Amino acid sequence: MKQEKRTSTGSLSRRGFLKGLAVTSAGGLLVVVGGEGNSVAAEGAQEALLIDTTRCRHCTKCIEACQAAHEDGVSRISVTVVREREGERDILAVPMHCLHCNQPACVDVCQGRALTKTAQGPVILDQSRCVGCLSCANACPFRPTIQHALGNGQVFKCDLCRERVGAGKKPACVVACERMGHNALVYGTFDQVLEAGTQRAAEVNGVLLYPEGTSTLVLFSAEEFGQPAIQDLFGLTAEYPGAGRVRATITRYAHLGWVPVIGGLGYTILSWRKNRMADLAKVRREER
Repeated sequence: MKQEKRTSTGSLSRRGFLKGLAVTSAGGLLVVVGGEGNSVAAEGAQEALLIDTTRCRHCTKCIEACQAAHEDGVSRISVTVVREREGERDILAVPMHCLHCNQPACVDVCQGRALTKTAQGPVILDQSRCVGCLSCANACPFRPTIQHALGNGQVFKCDLCRERVGAGKKPACVVACERMGHNALVYGTFDQVLEAGTQRAAEVNGVLLYPEGTSTLVLFSAEEFGQPAIQDLFGLTAEYPGAGRVRATITRYAHLGWVPVIGGLGYTILSWRKNRMADLAKVRREER
């Protein structure tokens, strides 16, 4: 299949996703396992993560590691089981956390200004500024990536373990997955993750998905990719950023009340009517 064109900065085109990528080099899979080092933070490159669903066994060790890595004991990652084990077919499980959009709608709509997009890629949350409005969860096109408490609506989201990465370690979920020998989560620079995902996709005849405008790649086997549950998880049932941006725009101004919303809608209708009348007048003049 046709491969997406690379931009001059070395990253992928920000539109669409990659399907069935060909092998780009003859070397082995670029996965460093067994250690907590090898952080990419010092390199100044954009951080990224590969989620390899063909290797996930739903052991939930990533969830346990995430809980232990945070003082509040709340996991920022979840694992969605799309299909249980069926005969000789393995379980299909999809680890999900914040995909760290390059132009995050959640940051645009945050009423408490608690969300920030970092230069390295991750979108981070200042918990002390979260007002529990859930605007971010409403605007996010991916499910489920933002966790929230049912009582006060306080939000919890993945920040790719800022403190650990700053100390030269890899995210806790990645280390836990490596220790289990599954290697379903691969952390590195975007180029490293892309190369790892590309080679793995060729090995398993897989589909390498690049959710538009994010720092995450997701790998599926070709036969699994078309399932409705997977399409819904990654917002592929409606084009992103289109649908997400509409929700973000509505949410951003919703706190001002319905007056500006109705006013804007009225202005749009009047403008359309005015232009329509002008067009009709022009046609009539030409017919005389």
